[in-house]
Amino acid sequence: MFTNRKGIVLISVLLIVLILSAISVSIGQYYFLSFTREGYVDFQNNALQYSRNLETYALHEMKKEFKFSKQFFPKNHVLLTQPMYIELENGTLHATLADATNCFNINSLFDYRDQQYIANSEAVAGFHKLLRLLEFDNNAIDSLTDQILDWVDVDDQPRSNGLEDYYYIGPMHAAKQFTSKRLFYHLSELKSLPATRDIAWQVFSEHFCVRPVTRDNYAINLNTLESGDVFLLASVYPNLSLDDAASIIGSIPEEGFESTGQLTNAFPNFDFSTTHVPVSLTTKWFYLDTNITFQEYSATSRTLININNNNANIVSRSYNGI
Repeated sequence: MFTNRKGIVLISVLLIVLILSAISVSIGQYYFLSFTREGYVDFQNNALQYSRNLETYALHEMKKEFKFSKQFFPKNHVLLTQPMYIELENGTLHATLADATNCFNINSLFDYRDQQYIANSEAVAGFHKLLRLLEFDNNAIDSLTDQILDWVDVDDQPRSNGLEDYYYIGPMHAAKQFTSKRLFYHLSELKSLPATRDIAWQVFSEHFCVRPVTRDNYAINLNTLESGDVFLLASVYPNLSLDDAASIIGSIPEEGFESTGQLTNAFPNFDFSTTHVPVSLTTKWFYLDTNITFQEYSATSRTLININNNNANIVSRSYNGI
């Protein structure tokens, strides 16, 4: 009996030690997670502050650069070719500016007249050409076009391949909603349209964008186009082929064309006067991209900036790709 009691006491002590060890491990993990979470929150706050400071600096530099109206803006401009790189304690900060006009603005499909948005036939023709060059069939193109136009226009009459409120609030649509009757705010809004399901989303993210202005207030800067923009350039001009577009982009000098006269002299056999959407030799839209790292943490941000009346204004921000 005495021996048995000693064994029971030993087992009890070991059990208590095991329980206490489990409790200490659990408490240690809780504090470790709390410490990690606190470090991440501090980093996010600091990264946000860095991003805002960079925006202020970028706006200041752009206001100085665009103090006087610029007739041309080349790809070798100092704003584009000299990124900011700063060594932080246990981290880095990297920021770049990029021309944000090398995409087809979905809102360019519209004009604003008589207090409503109406379809611009020239821009629609360019939109169709771009999608045909990307090898989409006519049915998918017609459906996408009409659904975009119906989403923005103020009437409730659907186009031949379009959809109005009756569909979006009907039993066939899971998320009940009304058409916006306004310009698009973000490219992701296109996902509300059934026609986009027939076109890979990568196509939209690579070739299209949303700027909060109509056709007449948005122009593509020819001077900063790269080889990947050949489809965009070919869609802008009615009679331009992909090969001709590639030839033009490959011939754009780093210092850019300073005037339409230089452009036409460089390509005397082509008429640059007729376009589906406006084309310019300068730009009013920029992206400020920042990347901040600190130890094992990292954060990114993208700011869309518009130059208007010699003032630089922030249009939108996104963080960590969202």
